[in-house]
Amino acid sequence: MVEKIISNIGNWAKPIRIALVLIIALMIGMVFAMVLNLMMGVSAITSSLPTVIGGLAGLAAYVIGWSVMVGFKPDRPQSPGRGAVIFLGAGIVALVLLLFLALMGLVYSMA
Repeated sequence: MVEKIISNIGNWAKPIRIALVLIIALMIGMVFAMVLNLMMGVSAITSSLPTVIGGLAGLAAYVIGWSVMVGFKPDRPQSPGRGAVIFLGAGIVALVLLLFLALMGLVYSMA
């Protein structure tokens, strides 16, 4: 099953893999920022800290995703491996968490 997913990812065009890495990195950064914002609360001192940490987490996710999905060597095309499948799984988890957090915010704002 994993080998089939890996071969499918390898058949995707490079711009599609780049866009997917960008979207997943943005989702991971947003999840970090939203969760930290909920945990820390709102105060004058810590108001921008969750955003900065979320941005750094998104940047780290982008670099990791680029290395496993696209690769850093332009002369040799990257063949995605298990790391690409794990990165896609992290993207699915981030999407589910974002939808959950959005739904929770909607429920609490209406109450």
